[in-house]
Amino acid sequence: MALTSKNGTKKVKAVGTPELVAESVGTPETRGVTAFGFDGTELLTRLQTSGEFAETFMEEYAVVQDIVKQFKDHQKTLKEKERAQVQQEKETAERARLKEVITKIQEKDADVVLEPEEDGDNFFEGSSIKYLKQWVKDYRASVKAQKDALKAEKLAEKEAKATLKAQKARAKAEKEAAQREKLLEQLPKFIENLDYVPEYDADTIDHGELKALHARCKMLTQLKKMTDNVVNVPEYDDENIEDDVLKTVHARCKLLNQLQKLDVMIDYDNEQDNDALKTLIKDTKNAAE
Repeated sequence: MALTSKNGTKKVKAVGTPELVAESVGTPETRGVTAFGFDGTELLTRLQTSGEFAETFMEEYAVVQDIVKQFKDHQKTLKEKERAQVQQEKETAERARLKEVITKIQEKDADVVLEPEEDGDNFFEGSSIKYLKQWVKDYRASVKAQKDALKAEKLAEKEAKATLKAQKARAKAEKEAAQREKLLEQLPKFIENLDYVPEYDADTIDHGELKALHARCKMLTQLKKMTDNVVNVPEYDDENIEDDVLKTVHARCKLLNQLQKLDVMIDYDNEQDNDALKTLIKDTKNAAE
């Protein structure tokens, strides 16, 4: 059987020489057998020994080459279409995903502005996927920057408060130290006027206890001076008088001493309470002016 083919408008001459007729050797799937019906060795031998066979073969081979080329181009086109379709499906899915992400951002942030890639285009459909991705990236970066700024602001406020607290604590400690020194210096002067000597350790006494002891000894010293001008002051013992009682007696004697200086003589056990005595002092001063 002669080999004949067409390639476009080119015609290949039919050759019916015995050299191109060969018995089928196995099947096309069998290894070692070419598409021309010969095994590789026999086909090579015929090409090398028969010029007419070689010429006819090369013409037919050119046709086959062209067919193979067209077939490969066809396969390439199919693959490109498949890749394009897959890419389109990926882009469609990615665009839908980005739209969902940005829509959720819109729902949470009413102030967000959607500016399309090109003026006049629809933001979601007119903008490229690259642009939409960058938009989401920029928005998230902006949100993160705002959170970081707020966090830094709160941290700065916290540090400022801690610094102020430390400054106040230091100032308080310095004030306490100065006050402690002053109280410890004054305390012996008050104690020397008392009927007893209170026990305390100047190095270890608590600051609050020192202030209370100083106030007590000071009031007792002042009370001794004031009672000289006040009649019927209740009897008391320096060591055992309760602090509340001491404060009450001291406050009333102080008011009575002020009245005595204004030439108003009133006994301690007078029925007028301290508020009445304060009013009397005020009225007496106003009358004297």
